[in-house]
Amino acid sequence: MAAEAGAGIRPLGDADPRSVGPYRLTGRLGSGGMGTVFAGVDHFDRRVAIKIVHAQFADDREFRARFTREVALLRRVQGTCTTPVLDADVDAVQPWFACEYVPGPTLAERVERQGPMRGDELFALAAGLAEALVALHAVGIVHRDLKPQNVVCSPAGPRVLDLGIARSMEDSGLTRTGMMIGSPAWMSPERFRGQNSTPAADVYAWAMMVAYAATGVIPFGTGAPEVVAMRVLQEHADTSGVPQALRGIVDWSADKDPLRRPAAPDLLANVTHAWRGTLGAAQTGELDPVSDATSLIHLHWNPQAGAPAGGQYAPPPPQAAYGAPMAQPGTGYPAQGHGVAGDGMFADNLFRDDGRAPAPQAAGMQAADGYGGTAGYPMGGPSAEAPAEGGASAPYQLSDLAEAPPAGRRRGGSRRKLPLKPLIAAAAVVAVVATAAVLMANSGGDGKKKKDPVAPAAKPSDTPPPGTVTGPGTFNLQGVKFQVPAGWDARPMSGASACVAPLELPVATRTDCLKGGLRVWVGNDASRVIALDKPAGWTLGAAEQCPAGGTPMYVTTSGKKFEQLGSLRYEYAQYQVSCPDDVQLQPQVWWLPTSKISFSTGGLPKSYDQVVKALIAGMDRAGYKSPKS
Repeated sequence: MAAEAGAGIRPLGDADPRSVGPYRLTGRLGSGGMGTVFAGVDHFDRRVAIKIVHAQFADDREFRARFTREVALLRRVQGTCTTPVLDADVDAVQPWFACEYVPGPTLAERVERQGPMRGDELFALAAGLAEALVALHAVGIVHRDLKPQNVVCSPAGPRVLDLGIARSMEDSGLTRTGMMIGSPAWMSPERFRGQNSTPAADVYAWAMMVAYAATGVIPFGTGAPEVVAMRVLQEHADTSGVPQALRGIVDWSADKDPLRRPAAPDLLANVTHAWRGTLGAAQTGELDPVSDATSLIHLHWNPQAGAPAGGQYAPPPPQAAYGAPMAQPGTGYPAQGHGVAGDGMFADNLFRDDGRAPAPQAAGMQAADGYGGTAGYPMGGPSAEAPAEGGASAPYQLSDLAEAPPAGRRRGGSRRKLPLKPLIAAAAVVAVVATAAVLMANSGGDGKKKKDPVAPAAKPSDTPPPGTVTGPGTFNLQGVKFQVPAGWDARPMSGASACVAPLELPVATRTDCLKGGLRVWVGNDASRVIALDKPAGWTLGAAEQCPAGGTPMYVTTSGKKFEQLGSLRYEYAQYQVSCPDDVQLQPQVWWLPTSKISFSTGGLPKSYDQVVKALIAGMDRAGYKSPKS
């Protein structure tokens, strides 16, 4: 949800409702692409923020169905730094949902008024944003539009807003031709290449947000969407102004390849470890990173620490040109324009290329999560079987196989160029924007295409086979039961196996489990080959093939290790697969040799690790009969 930056609560208009459900409306907070946000109070005068969906979307059945599923997902979010849904009516004439209202400036307002964040305030922001991503990704939600206007610096800590509801618009096809959900300056490179949003895209946005908060400068500047897209694809963000303790983590998370970015739990663990290092405090072994981050934020978050005396802020200086040297601490900072708030669709006034900041945009709705500190999120219950040998590992402990963050990359005073292929992809982005303009012109500006001489390309068939379970639901594979997460489906495969994959991945990826799914395989099957110590072991006996075709250039394996998930101890191996075009895969295999049950990923990004491990940890094999060796 979003409120208008600096406008506060405005009076209700003559056409505005006076009440919604059990809430009395007291004013307007703003309006976005999907709906209008109102301030209200309940019967106990507790303040809430309510988003009412625009009428044109409410009349669309597909949108309403997706909106209903999104709201159901949001009710499951348990983060300390998120803003979960308190109430909703998805069957109303105009659907709505409500969150608790909490005062505080958005991150955009905080940086514009007070300059870059420093010390504990910056670490608290980085930890809070990472904690919010852990909570969202744990239930299968990808935020898709993480930006400074969607973060509130509340008295209790940073709070992330607009928790993925924009997906209802994008998946329903309700955006205009040539438009994308998101704000270009904060979008990951793969989004501009036409790929769907994944948890890795949120991690990339985290890196851009932390770099912005630390420097007061939007990493890739402002300008027309296609100009910003070119920079995102062609250049590396200048992170030289980020404190050394965070810079390596930011660079790691800003990797152009989504497969190389950390998953949200690993990101949070690294941030809390680095924070404690700056405090000279030892890592607390008894706390998982979620609880540790919550504790540190509670102890050290002070949003007023950098405020000038009397609370008055000087106007920010004029916008600095993109690529100009970054302002040093104590010397002021360049003013920055920001993307439109609300639901984050490209708009005419989103970015300007005339050197001036955009007109004031809507800022994030100031809402709180309504939760106190939590000790960590459920990762799936243990199976009904007796625990195996070996103690359980901490929920978010970094494994000894985790890739170390690379050294910080700097652009210095010049722009670093990337290979030609991203340039071609960026040119395609420009072509998309130009094509949208032509289509609008040919239609007379009404958005309705009068003539389409080129037939659309045929889409791959996505007809699920019989027995497919779309999450949330339970899949039964010969007595082995596991929970299919919301936003995923489980499809039967040949033999005693099934493929579980996120619906947001391309159809061609989801229908080939080796390219982008979690394969669950049970029983004795001669076609399955378990060879954890061999480089080809990641395919389980299938021919080695990269997602885009061709064979890997080289493969390495960690060799057989052990990993505790739930109450069971699995034999485990992780592989590094290098494919043509610099595509890197990190397949994983988990194996129960006695039960003959395996779980394996091929091209599924490690950013889905939390969901994958929760599914494995929650497996129920009470009805499964282990085969004889």
